[in-house]
Parts: sequence; structure tokens; C-alpha cells
Amino acid sequence: MSAANNPSVEEMRARLQHIKDHMPQTYELICAKAVDMGDEVWGMVRRGVRGVPNEFWAMEAGHFAGTPFDMKRVQDEIAWGMVNFGATFAVVFNLQIDRPAKLARAGGNDGAH
Repeated sequence: MSAANNPSVEEMRARLQHIKDHMPQTYELICAKAVDMGDEVWGMVRRGVRGVPNEFWAMEAGHFAGTPFDMKRVQDEIAWGMVNFGATFAVVFNLQIDRPAKLARAGGNDGAH
């Protein structure tokens, strides 16, 4: 496992705290999804934040968390939706539980997941 995929406990805490402190819509969505789908949602977030692709990636207000998906289809859908709908944030979870980017309208508390 590479160093990028093996951050210290302190680094993992800092990365997760960054989501909570600077990405409130993303954090709210993660919490809601965890209520609906269980602790595996947090497992996906931790794996993505640790550097594992295709588990979790998010963007909000210029902040990024997780690891980009290496599936061109997912990348294309996120980019298309953000440009065409002006999404204020985007969150993608492992495709085993989530369909590719459901993008929302511009402004307000909209977003993708």
C-alpha cells in the first residue's frame, strides 16, 4: 500500500474534520445517507479520504475530499452536470450503493449525490 493510501490516524482525523468544517452540505448528505444505509457509508468515506478510488469523492465551495473515480463515465457525468446545472456541490459514493451523479439546480441547498 502506498503512503498516500496509508495516512496516519491524525491525518485521517484532519481530512474528515475538513469535510465537517468546510463542506457542510457534503457532511449533511453523508450523515443522511448513513442513517438510511448504515455504517458502510462512513467506510466508503474513509476509504475515499484514505486514497482509494471509486469509493467517495466530493467537491463543495472550492474544497475537495476523497479520491476521484477512475471511471470515465462517472467523471463525464459529474463534469457535465456541474457545467450545465451549476451545482454548488457534488458527492459521489461507491457505485454499489449510488447511481452516478444526480445533479441539481444552481444555488441554494442543492447538490449531487
